[in-house]
Amino acid sequence: MKVLKHHLVVTALASNLVLSGCIDDIKITDESESTESPQPTEPTPPQINLVDPQATAETRALFAFLKQTNEDAIMFGHQHETTQGLTILDRSSGLESDTVNAVGDFAAVYGWDYLSIVGDEESIDEHVKLAYDRNGIITISAHFPKPIEGTGIVNQLLPGQAGNDEYIAILDKVADWAHSIKSYDGTSIPIIFRPLHENTGSWFWWGAEHATPDEYISLWRFTVDYLKEKRQIRNFLYAYSPSAQFFNTEETYLERYPGDEYVDLIGYDFYAPPSQDFLERNVTAARIVGKLAEERNKISAITETGIRNGISAYPEVTNWFTELHDALLADEFAKKISYMLVWRNGRLDHYWVPIENGTDNLMDDFVAYHAKETSWFNQDLPDSLYETENTIAEEAPFIDIVTPTLYQSLAGQFDIHAKVDFIPNIEQVVYSTDQGLTVTLTKAQEALYYRGLLDTTGLTEDSAVTGTLTVTYDGGKILATEQIFLVNNQQPPVDAGLVDDFETYSGLDALLQGQYPSAGQALAPTFSDDVATINNGTYSLSFNYGLDADNAWAGITKSLNADWSDKNTLQIWVKPDQMGQRLVIQITSGNGTWEHYQILGDIARDVTTAELNPNGDATLVNELTQATLLEIPFDQFIDKKNGNAKIDASKITKFGLYVNALTDHTFTPVTDASIYIDDIMALHIDGNGEFTGAEQAVEYALNFTDSADAARWNDAGSATITHDTANETLTVTPSWAAPKYIITKAVNPIDSTGKEASISVFVPQSYVDEGLFAFKFFVKDNAGKGGHFGLIKAADLVGDSWNEITYENINSDSYVWNASGFDMTQIAQTGLELISGGSSITDTFYIDNIRMGPSTKITMLFDDAADVTGWSDGGGGLALTYDATESAMAVVPTWPAANKLLSFKNLPDLTDFVSKTLSLRVKIPEAYITEGTFKLKITAKDEAFKFANFPAINTSNLTGDDWNTITFENIQIESFGFSASDFNINAIKQIGFEIRDSAVTEEILIDNIIID
Repeated sequence: MKVLKHHLVVTALASNLVLSGCIDDIKITDESESTESPQPTEPTPPQINLVDPQATAETRALFAFLKQTNEDAIMFGHQHETTQGLTILDRSSGLESDTVNAVGDFAAVYGWDYLSIVGDEESIDEHVKLAYDRNGIITISAHFPKPIEGTGIVNQLLPGQAGNDEYIAILDKVADWAHSIKSYDGTSIPIIFRPLHENTGSWFWWGAEHATPDEYISLWRFTVDYLKEKRQIRNFLYAYSPSAQFFNTEETYLERYPGDEYVDLIGYDFYAPPSQDFLERNVTAARIVGKLAEERNKISAITETGIRNGISAYPEVTNWFTELHDALLADEFAKKISYMLVWRNGRLDHYWVPIENGTDNLMDDFVAYHAKETSWFNQDLPDSLYETENTIAEEAPFIDIVTPTLYQSLAGQFDIHAKVDFIPNIEQVVYSTDQGLTVTLTKAQEALYYRGLLDTTGLTEDSAVTGTLTVTYDGGKILATEQIFLVNNQQPPVDAGLVDDFETYSGLDALLQGQYPSAGQALAPTFSDDVATINNGTYSLSFNYGLDADNAWAGITKSLNADWSDKNTLQIWVKPDQMGQRLVIQITSGNGTWEHYQILGDIARDVTTAELNPNGDATLVNELTQATLLEIPFDQFIDKKNGNAKIDASKITKFGLYVNALTDHTFTPVTDASIYIDDIMALHIDGNGEFTGAEQAVEYALNFTDSADAARWNDAGSATITHDTANETLTVTPSWAAPKYIITKAVNPIDSTGKEASISVFVPQSYVDEGLFAFKFFVKDNAGKGGHFGLIKAADLVGDSWNEITYENINSDSYVWNASGFDMTQIAQTGLELISGGSSITDTFYIDNIRMGPSTKITMLFDDAADVTGWSDGGGGLALTYDATESAMAVVPTWPAANKLLSFKNLPDLTDFVSKTLSLRVKIPEAYITEGTFKLKITAKDEAFKFANFPAINTSNLTGDDWNTITFENIQIESFGFSASDFNINAIKQIGFEIRDSAVTEEILIDNIIID
């Protein structure tokens, strides 16, 4: 075990005494000229300022420990440390982990999530207790479900709004668990609680595209207020963790920061492929949070980080842990982070801590990382961690306008909520407007906030109003804060096609920026009131950008929730800057992200859409040389990823504008450039087509009989995909430039619920013998979110042969994995995920007959009488009933002179019998066997009612008074003992049976007719 030296923390010393070093190596230097021995004073415990000044002693001690040790070492954390793992034998014990199996110690920081609290992931209570019992540190992230339907819902979850109760119901589950989670001796276990994370991205409902900064801040503050004050949770430290993909300065980090009064830990999440850029961006982000935490008396951490898609995706990487750790420690502020946490070890293709016999090559590096004195794991944590001394700083007075949020549009009466905290002897709380309206706010006993009704009907319509919260206290002292809201009582109807005319923001740049968050580098769009930059009205949007080699694109987006089924054209006014860059106009719909391109100026050469989009063609991109009101038919938008042919205009969710450097254009950095945008609207123009929404297909089927099925496959850049015209298959030759990749093709959207999915794969024997290669039947929904049906290993396949793989009656459990938000009712892409598993074989394999649709299996199981209905009675000679005891169809013959009886039933659809298997069970009384002449034939009729039958089954082939299974496999036309001329085996309409040559009239039972 490595030797641990806990640094001595000294906060108050005699003026002439200097201490340095560790507790086992203290050097004392007397810097005065006096020979008298100084008398050192007792060290003063560090003073801390928590979100919750009433936090438990153990919670305060945890904060103090993290604060004091912020330069000694960086602790290692792991999500699902003891509940998930690839080398754990008993996931319920809490005594095992992949970390322990790798280095002999647990992580110092144990991460779990809200999903475990509510039972959607493994139960964690015993695991948390064990972790705390060994002095571990626990953090809980919160993948909250969406409380209410709709877009831009954050404002609706705040106090007094329609969705507040639904959001409270989620918080109550957190609070109930927080109250219940106690150690073995009954102590409330301290938790670093990390809600509403990665908010600078837009993949969660609280993200940047779904909430303005002030809306997000208000939701965060309400979350903390409710848990801390209403539910009296005293064992939480609150961690703020935006995604580092979207900040690179202190200023951009703080755009959505909830405030020092509401944050204990300043952190971030960051994933990226391993590279020098990833390392530098991680250190930059750590430097930002480390410096902010130092200045604000907070703690800092990398709350999530790791190689994107897990370490198994990059087996060539051999030194990720030590390289990142050393780079962090080399920076003045980055080294101050308290811990870094990597994600879970969930699957062999989705893990972040190295394992023996895994597909990563980081075990040696992880062992070396653990051995460093500056990397702390569980055993490095002191027994006294939760006893670290501290004192609580005095709280400063605090006031806040909770609702309305900044620039919120108000109508009628509005319920104002105001936070007033740590203020003695309050005399009056008033909310006043700059239009002379004043409301006195009051607070009910045990309420969180001061409240009062603001009647906006007396305020000027379409005006921006400044509201001021004023608190008078302690003999006339005054605190005040203000913010702006908008008055919109008339609320005229808005055309569903309107994206923006920029006339409803009162010219407020901050409000505009809240509606148009950046996508990529931070941008700050502003209003322009210069008539030369406006198409109509008073304002246009000034898209202000710069491009350089490191930031070759810039964009803004606006969330929408519109039905454009009656539209077919996008109108947008653009005044270009003549800089020769690419303007991307983007629409996100129910079946993908669609793009249209313009060149901003004359670049004296032709650019085709194929150069800009893999789904493009030889169409030339227009060069925009002057201000123009563009009218772009929807069919000129190209699907960005999936290759869909037609936009689904019934569900428009986002509009985006981007300026990108041309891919093969001689790049010249651009600084302080602006283009101007106005009057963005969807219209209907005769002749531009109809887009009433993409109708869902009943099925999709790729049989590669022509080249269309082999065209437009997304090959992830790592495989050669061609069409084998002779054999009518798709050929795939991997290069293994990456250890795994996904190949997909767009299909007509389909609801997979209850459907059947199938694929045929021919795998060379070389892969089977090696046993490393594997694949997954992979699909994506219309938003590009993926799911698969599980891992299929080459070792489990038959080499040099076709393997038929089928998944029946698909439901949510059929998807072994799917991305968050995956919609199984909108499958829009099909394909495979290919996994090398370390294989270097690049032999070609073949794919055929990819299908998803209604089950092709026809079953008559006779579980009830319904399956007896519809069978013909042989001209009156057959009595057909349901035998409930045997769950079978009972057939009692009355033999005619011809001594032959037939019965048929229609199949659900015309059915192709080629290569199918037909089976059924028959129970024949012994009397027929003894008689010896009885025969049974299975029959069929095609769509023209032409007849065929399989060879007769004689009594010599049957066992009396017992069930006999009859099977016809790999059916071909030759399989029939008789078939009429031109009988169509590809279109069978009826299935039936013929019995003959007997005088016995005892009951025959038929069951389990299956055609597959």
